[in-house]
Amino acid sequence: MKKKVLICVLIIIAILVAVVFVNKMNSKTKEEQFSYKLEYVKSLKDIDESLPTVIFFKGLINEKESLEYEIMLKDLKEESDFNLVHVSLDYITNEEQENLINEYKIIEVPTIVLKDKNQTDIASYNHITYEKLQELINNLD
Repeated sequence: MKKKVLICVLIIIAILVAVVFVNKMNSKTKEEQFSYKLEYVKSLKDIDESLPTVIFFKGLINEKESLEYEIMLKDLKEESDFNLVHVSLDYITNEEQENLINEYKIIEVPTIVLKDKNQTDIASYNHITYEKLQELINNLD
């Protein structure tokens, strides 16, 4: 009898844990679910101005390629030291992000904008290979 009660209690606990986990996943925004864990900022005000900067424009409209670029940038961030600024076209949360989208005339995602240590615009790319991006970032130093 005690075994049956213990088993029932364990089953109830397992169900409760599963329900809490599912609710937690559902409460995340689409952006949080879509975002690969990276060290990045969402504002140019938060960057280290002594480093080159990569502004990464992403969007769910091209989710697969945006995610591939995020992973590429994560790998490059581990190899090189640069600022990484994310701007999601799906979740424009402030005026600065909107201004960046307009300034660089972003009509396609993913788009990567490179700035040197002086924060001077170098180039903007929509389709770029890992090797080419690595070369460009390394040349920003």
